[in-house]
Amino acid sequence: MNETHAVLGVFLITALAFAGYVAVSDSLAGAAVQPYQSCCCNILAGDRFGERTLVRSQIQTYAANCEEACTRYSSEGAVFPQQGLCNENP
Repeated sequence: MNETHAVLGVFLITALAFAGYVAVSDSLAGAAVQPYQSCCCNILAGDRFGERTLVRSQIQTYAANCEEACTRYSSEGAVFPQQGLCNENP
């Protein structure tokens, strides 16, 4: 009886380990399929004295496009997103 329980326990542990491996490997494969891109968010911000400053923010994102990714800066001022790295976009 003890050997039967031991064998069933080994099978249970093996099944759980295999299920965990499949779950982890599938989630990693899905992340590699999503488009990962670099965006340069140009923010034309104004201060309380009426002066305007151009601020550039480099981000890497899984967003569908750079316009969607740069919307987080819309409260800072006018946003002009560009595809790619900021140093590639003069």
